[in-house]
Amino acid sequence: LARLAWAPPRSVSNREFFRDFTLGKLFSVDQNTRVFFLTEEILVAYHTKREGNDWHTAPRTVEAFFIRVSDGTLIATVRWPATLRKAMDDLVDSEARMLPLKEGRFLVFANGTIKLYSPARELLKERRMESASIDFWSAQGVVGGEWIFMRHASTSSGVTYSWLTPDTLETKYQVPRYEGRNYWIGGVVANQDSAFERSRAGILMIDREQRVKSVCDEPLCRESGSFYVLSSHYLGWSGMTGIGIVDVERGGLVWSKSVEPQYRRNAFEFGEVNSAVSGTKFAMWVVANSKAFFDGVEIKQVTILVYDLANLKDRPLAFHLKPIRGDWTLALSPNGTKLAFFDGVRVQIHPIE
Repeated sequence: LARLAWAPPRSVSNREFFRDFTLGKLFSVDQNTRVFFLTEEILVAYHTKREGNDWHTAPRTVEAFFIRVSDGTLIATVRWPATLRKAMDDLVDSEARMLPLKEGRFLVFANGTIKLYSPARELLKERRMESASIDFWSAQGVVGGEWIFMRHASTSSGVTYSWLTPDTLETKYQVPRYEGRNYWIGGVVANQDSAFERSRAGILMIDREQRVKSVCDEPLCRESGSFYVLSSHYLGWSGMTGIGIVDVERGGLVWSKSVEPQYRRNAFEFGEVNSAVSGTKFAMWVVANSKAFFDGVEIKQVTILVYDLANLKDRPLAFHLKPIRGDWTLALSPNGTKLAFFDGVRVQIHPIE
């Protein structure tokens, strides 16, 4: 990426960082580089650049590199002014974030505004989010990019969920957040019909008619973890002791893999589920403190497991990768034919057969 004029964030010592420490300063930290596929042949790598040392007043810019997958050449570099982030969780705050939509279009959330772009990077629509300077807004593409799901946490009216059309950015449906006694504060994910929340009792679903039901109350679903919408019918779940797929219509886990008993004392860690837009494949990273196996695969350093949703009984495809910096990340191409891995310095593209 350095060949494309990307530069890593400036290293700051603990002494310097904590000199004027506040929670606001901690939440504003946004040093990671992120990658996603716009199409099978175009990859986007982006990060937030800060100009100046004062974390509160320094100008910020989202800088995105559009890269041709076949030869790694730079197609374009685009920048957008950004502002301070107010939360570390992307499911709570989407400031300075990009997300792919259907047919190569993409959304940019920066400076409290969402902007819709064509595959050729032409601005199609934009919408200013109300009270963006004090409220929390987060955006995500719904399965296949057919909708845009928004979570709005207002200081005056609470939390609401909305579904926006990806062509006009107009709100078509809106429901208030479920506030049961077992609710865990945090972000949610959504398909075209419902939002899914984590709770102490498991995973809950709230539909557009505000009906709430549990879709998974099994022990794995009650752990701390992260989830991702794989398709209109399935959620991918990554917990502390394993991974699984939840059937949102019938309820419960339809497939899962847990750490074997002899390894439970080893410190396994499972990353977030990352899915191809087509829903055909999903991937996640796994690490362990010592030599161990998971689902028949030896876990070495950072191990990325890629699963075929149609053939879950098969052993996953494994990639053993060594990050150079701590801000590494991964992405699957829309059709699930390629895996991109950012190791902290460069982007690697691996074919998936």
